[in-house]
Amino acid sequence: MEIKFYNSLLIFIFIISIFVLLILFFVNAPYGRFTRKGWGIRINPKAAWFIMELPAFVLPIIFFLFGNKKTSLVAFIFLIIWSAHYFQRTFIFSLLLKSRKNSFPILIMLFSIIFNLINGYLNGRYLFYFSPVYDISWLYDIRFIAGFLIFVLGFVINILSDKILRGLRKAISREITNAGSVNGLEGSMVFSMANSIGMCNKFILRNNNNNDANKNFLYKIPNGALFKYISSPNYLGEVLEWIGWAILTWSLAGLAFAVFTIANLLPRAYATHKWYIKNFPDYPKERKAIIPFIF
Repeated sequence: MEIKFYNSLLIFIFIISIFVLLILFFVNAPYGRFTRKGWGIRINPKAAWFIMELPAFVLPIIFFLFGNKKTSLVAFIFLIIWSAHYFQRTFIFSLLLKSRKNSFPILIMLFSIIFNLINGYLNGRYLFYFSPVYDISWLYDIRFIAGFLIFVLGFVINILSDKILRGLRKAISREITNAGSVNGLEGSMVFSMANSIGMCNKFILRNNNNNDANKNFLYKIPNGALFKYISSPNYLGEVLEWIGWAILTWSLAGLAFAVFTIANLLPRAYATHKWYIKNFPDYPKERKAIIPFIF
């Protein structure tokens, strides 16, 4: 009975990925730079990211502890790899976010929780209960080695890119503060100051009127590492992680996760790329959206 339920969920992820890919090319998920009115109640991004990522961290641990693979070294290594990503996303990434009060829609958070529950179930239940036993020789299999290397590469790219993006806000504050304090100024006055000190092409201010706590955001062109070649290396890193995961586990659950990740992040990377081009006249023309030299 559970196998039928499991397989139905697995098929659902593959099918929904097609719709997600198509929809997100036309409708940008309303968080971050694409925050806008009309998506209901909002909460602090720190809380939102923590709450919605937590199920993906906890569920596989539970399935491992109560599954039939507790004595398998390979299964334990799978758990460590998975947990490394979700520990970082749940307990580190969320805390390092620049808090913007009430800017993350609860509706988007709920969609993410549902997906993480399904995805955590599909991967955790398969690897730690339904799967055949991966013996120790799997660690020397080319699929595990190649997948693990791809996963680690994506993990490093993702963390490094997020660090660069976080550093942009500090750089903006530092450069504008050097020209004069902007505390309490309205958006138009910030623009005037930026323009007067020759920063009109370096910064762009987004005036968001959803609520008082979510007004003026300053943005800057990111540079360094893979930002030299693409607009969203953070998304590329995430995609590489889960492609690597699909290969190193050689499972349909892992493949479903990789497919959904691509469907979710490819359109957002493209939208982010177009946003930079629209808002920064001097945006590097050779830079692509998410795949260096290609797309």
